[in-house]
Formats: sequence, C-alpha cells, structure tokens
Amino acid sequence: MNALVTHHLETPLGRAIAAATQRGICMLEFGDDDRVDRQLDALEEALEAEAAMGASPLFQQLELELTGYFEGTRRSFEIALHTPGTAFQERVWEALQEIPFGQTTSYRNLAHQINAPSAMRAVGGANGANRVSVLVPCHRVIGADGSLTGFGGGIELKKRLLDHERAVSGESLWSAEQSSSRII
Repeated sequence: MNALVTHHLETPLGRAIAAATQRGICMLEFGDDDRVDRQLDALEEALEAEAAMGASPLFQQLELELTGYFEGTRRSFEIALHTPGTAFQERVWEALQEIPFGQTTSYRNLAHQINAPSAMRAVGGANGANRVSVLVPCHRVIGADGSLTGFGGGIELKKRLLDHERAVSGESLWSAEQSSSRII
C-alpha cells in the first residue's frame, strides 16, 4: 500500500489541503470540504492508499513555492508531482502546464493542442478532475467567449487567481470583457 500523507496550509486564498506520496504532491485543493473529501477519496482509490495527516519534506517545498507564487516572485513550479489519471487526463494536465503564467486558453484550444479537437467536453472533464490546483493551472482555462466557467474551488477563486497572475505579469486585470482578445 502506498503512503499518502495530508497537510493543511494557510494561503492568501484561504485554507487548502495538500497530499503527497514519496513521488510527489498529488493533491492541492481549495474550496469546500465536500469537494476536498471527494478528491481525496478518488485519490485514495487511484493510489490504493489511505490518507492520514502527516509530514513530508514536499510540504515545506510546496509552502515555499506557493509563497513565491503569491508574492509574485514565482511563475512556475519545480516541485515533483504525482498525478495518477487516465492517459487522456494526463495529456490534458501536461497541456495545462504549458499555458503561460498570466494567460488563458479555451477548452476548444486545449482540445486542439492535444490533437483531440472534438473532445472539448472530455477536456473539460479532465480539467475538472485535476487534483493539483495552481500547480497544474486549470484556472487558466476559460470559455471560448472569454467567460469564466467551472472551477472546483469556485468561480470567485478562479477570478482571484487570474487577477493575481495578470497583475504580476503586467497585464491589465482580467475581466470577461477583456479576455476574449487574450485567449491563446
């Protein structure tokens, strides 16, 4: 059985829960307890592990990297990740990590990027199944019309993340009216 340890963090966005194996961070979730519990249950099943509060050197590194991100001195993450999923989900999660800091893309563009242009809904599902918020930046995916759509931590949290990245990157703050011309 795999060792799966969890840790609570305080961030500028509120409380988050992280989980790690020896291979890497496998969960970073914000939002309501029901979503966190569902994600943790799915992770335990995927890893055939039982989660327990504990310590990991990865949590110290995670806190340092997140601090840099929220302070505006870090635009990408180096921490090891352990993101079990289907082959399709893993392709989507890899593509998410290629979206530049401070920019957005649409589900349609993401589907084209992974050579699955008719799989927009499946891309949305894989995006929603991402258990490593911020580190795998699913918040950077928006509707083709520039609207904010689905985010596990809630639309307000998604907006705050996009606003933060736009402010740090020197772009004007995100708004639905501005975003349609900025979709990559």
